[in-house]
Amino acid sequence: MGASTPTEIGTALDLRADAVKIFPASAFGPRHLRALAIPCPDVPLIAPGGMDTDNATGSLAAGARAVCAGSQVVQPAVGAAGD
Repeated sequence: MGASTPTEIGTALDLRADAVKIFPASAFGPRHLRALAIPCPDVPLIAPGGMDTDNATGSLAAGARAVCAGSQVVQPAVGAAGD
């Protein structure tokens, strides 16, 4: 389940989510993650969507518990080939 506001994070927690992905994290940036982590310090926030080597570090430093990297790191042709 994904969220971009504290209310959506609260809804995810009400639905018993173990972690909440802030999607798309790259569109909001590390400042948004940091702002969400302040009122939700015990919620594992995950940053997927457009993560690459440049913004993953900033997202983790801002409070994301994890990042998810997809086509920004592994090109779709590599995945399609099963590599």
